[in-house]
Amino acid sequence: MLTHDNKSLPKGFTLVELLVVISIFIIIASLSLYLGFDMYRGYAWHAEQTVLVSVLQKARGQAMANLCLGSGCTNGRPHGVALLPDKYIIFQGASYATRDAGLDEVFEVSPIVGRSPSTAEVVFGRLGGESGGITITLTDPVRSGTISVNAEGRISW
Repeated sequence: MLTHDNKSLPKGFTLVELLVVISIFIIIASLSLYLGFDMYRGYAWHAEQTVLVSVLQKARGQAMANLCLGSGCTNGRPHGVALLPDKYIIFQGASYATRDAGLDEVFEVSPIVGRSPSTAEVVFGRLGGESGGITITLTDPVRSGTISVNAEGRISW
């Protein structure tokens, strides 16, 4: 009859067991990293959409309220938004080129989210908020969406 003495067996893990456990940890970590990046991209996309819609609404509200910012301004002026590759600028005036740059409000753009067109401007008319209209597309590797401003100044997203 053969019997084994438990005290004589080697203790610890074999190399194969350690490699299996490390492989499982690596798979779980890479999966969570991928999901984390996807959630971050989704958050960045939604945040960019919210910022852009808010900027457009603020400019339209200023134009409809017939605001005239700055010294020496006595009658209301149109307000608009300039879409530049790295920022959004709310400006006062008939166009971005003829604005008073000292009154600009600047908002940063997320580098993760793509936008088409990358450069454009929309101007809202005094009191009525009418505009020339524009459609802006926001994209990232997973999602895409549009923000439209029609000729009456309505902002849809």
